[in-house]
Amino acid sequence: MSNSELTLKIMYERFIQIEEDLSLFELKIGKIPFWERIRFNVFQTVFYEKIVPLETGYESRVAPQPKLINYFVKAKNYLFSVVRLGKNPFLTRKKDLLFLSHPRRILQNGKWWDVYTDPLIDKLDYSTVSIEGDFSFQYLSPPKTKNLKYFALVDLIVELKRFFKIGKTKLNSDDKEILERIAAEFEKNFEIKLDLISLVINVLTKRSRLLPLYLSILKKIKPKIVIVICSYGKENFLEACKIKKIPVLELQHGVITRYHVGYSYEKKSAKKQTFPDYLLSFGEFWKKTVTYPIDKSKIFSVGYPEWERKKEELKNVMKKKQILFVSQKTIGFHLSKFASNLSKLRDLNYKIVYKLHPSECEDWRKNFPWLEESNMEVIDFDKRDIYQLFAESEILIGVYSTAIFEGLSFGLRTFLYEAPGIEYMQQLLEEGIATKICNTEDFLEKIKKIKTKKLDSEQFFRRDSFENIKDKIDDIIKIKQNS
Repeated sequence: MSNSELTLKIMYERFIQIEEDLSLFELKIGKIPFWERIRFNVFQTVFYEKIVPLETGYESRVAPQPKLINYFVKAKNYLFSVVRLGKNPFLTRKKDLLFLSHPRRILQNGKWWDVYTDPLIDKLDYSTVSIEGDFSFQYLSPPKTKNLKYFALVDLIVELKRFFKIGKTKLNSDDKEILERIAAEFEKNFEIKLDLISLVINVLTKRSRLLPLYLSILKKIKPKIVIVICSYGKENFLEACKIKKIPVLELQHGVITRYHVGYSYEKKSAKKQTFPDYLLSFGEFWKKTVTYPIDKSKIFSVGYPEWERKKEELKNVMKKKQILFVSQKTIGFHLSKFASNLSKLRDLNYKIVYKLHPSECEDWRKNFPWLEESNMEVIDFDKRDIYQLFAESEILIGVYSTAIFEGLSFGLRTFLYEAPGIEYMQQLLEEGIATKICNTEDFLEKIKKIKTKKLDSEQFFRRDSFENIKDKIDDIIKIKQNS
């Protein structure tokens, strides 16, 4: 099958069939079930190489950051971690709740907010501490988050262990043979070469170097609950929590569908030991979109505080004839081309606004020069509040961003451009909540004929979110105390 015939649906179904045929979740290296730790990485690698670049893709055209600059910035962060003792997680006192906050922050009222945790921290009656990794080697200041620590010192210790070759994982011949057999199966199915030996060595080495450091932090803080944003990629910290018998609660941060392998485990053999104990979803819709690797009784619909706050704040904003595009790095090339073509239509009586994804902002003029040449407003990550754009726009166009669901809840007529990843939104298309379009002519025809189906946004974002989340935290703490 050629690349042009390989869809996300076909790719996903082949992927989970390989998992089933090779019993990948049962395999262990050094008593560690390694597949659950590399699964997302492998899936994304296949997705980027076989699905996204059907045309010239954004990912392939972004020049890597010079290594010298990276080393300089990392060295600055390491020095920062040593000097700023108040940001050292190893020196933190006992707290009730430990948040692993999200490093991608938004500037609001002169401070950088973690929109997932900051609306909660201010209102909770528990003592809290947040720990954060870097985002592109940046620590945005001043942060809104109270009692915020950084993982920079942890990173420095890991770097020193790497330099002195401490804790490096070694594979025996049997381990390598297993990984080569897995890689061969992926090559047969996807015509892609995967260096699984190097990947597994890196992942397990990182585990051996990080796990004792995370255990030390947990021993110091002694949290009743750990609350994470985006659990995949944090397997080592979750393992440390399980060793310490600390319940982990994940707050939903984005779209969860059948094809999101960070959450979707639909085969009976598919399981993940390092998954949170509880998942708090935005709404009832998300509880049913995938088969999670935890029991349904531990998945709760609670809402999204930042969405709810903004919806109330902007409820009186008047709509205007405006089309809002929401971009993503995976489909930015395709979507921006379409937006540019649409902006050239003389008889289109709409202003067009193109909202870039945070990962696109730095190099968009180089990667998407047609945007600058077009007759539309292009908005960088932190220049205008996306919720304000939702409130004032009439039409929303995207592919599979979380912003699609947020825009729907603001009453926007929603169209999904046919680009790699649109399968993530299949349910919206099937239920007539959104409409698929493939070119400007198709859009112009459908905008006249098709009316977006009215929906109850409560199914996507439950109301009274703060009270719901607080109640679940209270309940989980009681369960832990009584166990």
